[in-house]
Amino acid sequence: VEPEDMVDVVSVHNSMNEATWQSVLAWESLHRSTCGDPHLSRFRGRPDDYSFQARVRQLLGDGELPFDRHDWYVDRCGQEVRYIIDFYFHEQLAGTEKQFEINARPALDPNGTLPDALVDRAKMSIYKTFAAYGLPCPISGSPGEIGHAANSPNGTTADAASMLAAGCPVVGAQKTDVRSSNPNQAPCPVK
Repeated sequence: VEPEDMVDVVSVHNSMNEATWQSVLAWESLHRSTCGDPHLSRFRGRPDDYSFQARVRQLLGDGELPFDRHDWYVDRCGQEVRYIIDFYFHEQLAGTEKQFEINARPALDPNGTLPDALVDRAKMSIYKTFAAYGLPCPISGSPGEIGHAANSPNGTTADAASMLAAGCPVVGAQKTDVRSSNPNQAPCPVK
């Protein structure tokens, strides 16, 4: 990398980190009722340690392995939750918003978070599938913002994170104003 390219490298890196955090927040929105303020406590880069899912994906014909992998540790109001994040670059989509793919999901760790991770993965799969077909949430019957967040480019969206940060009930909410940090204001009336 040439010194004059560092501005672009840093910009891409920062964008990827922000998109990854948005993806993690989409998952964390499943726990909004018990923790509305998750924080990244630490992370670990593991570029040469491919996840099980990445290897299976390659074997099933996707062909490519991720160019990077991270483990991010989130403090969910006192409970540490690990997320596995695989980063893919799709050469055929270079120059588009879909050139990078962020595959983030809760790790299936036997440390007490395994049941939550299993349930979260099942819920997110359902939400994403229904959202992909334009169907409402099968549980609430309202538009599935979590599923839409997970299905947006790079698996992220600012909406889920903004709604979580604003204290909105993410599923079935209509976002009206996420700029206010006033806890007494109702920025997201339910449809």
